[in-house]
Amino acid sequence: VQKTSAETILIQRLSLVCKLQDCVDGALEALLESGHFSSEERDEVLLPVHTPSQQARRLLDHVGSKGESAASALLQFIQRRQESGSQQNQRGLEIPKELVRYQKKLSSSVSAQSCFLSTYGGTSHVSLDDVFTEVQLELHHSSSGVHQPLGLED
Repeated sequence: VQKTSAETILIQRLSLVCKLQDCVDGALEALLESGHFSSEERDEVLLPVHTPSQQARRLLDHVGSKGESAASALLQFIQRRQESGSQQNQRGLEIPKELVRYQKKLSSSVSAQSCFLSTYGGTSHVSLDDVFTEVQLELHHSSSGVHQPLGLED
């Protein structure tokens, strides 16, 4: 019995997450170019607060809700990537997957930590660009006893 692409995505979800976590960006670009995803959906999957494997799971969830055509496009992307990967293996130019996965996870983590402020329970995230505090510093001069405000320019 021939399985549909949507069924294949459900059945092989675990292995697809492993295959996709190193190439979520490329898969999203392919789906965007083919008209299956909007740029807003791409940005939603690529939120920096998610690890690469979480991004891969979110991608699969979105593709599953889009139907057979999107599922087929994603599976074709994965197949093309595997074929080009096997050609690279023959040339001996491959970077170890563990290193690539570690670099991507570290980059995602640092990016998330440097862009967002999370609440204690992790229930909400605030962009650090939206957080601003006004600060005034005072210098203590023991001889004069006068406190003068110190601005950022000083």
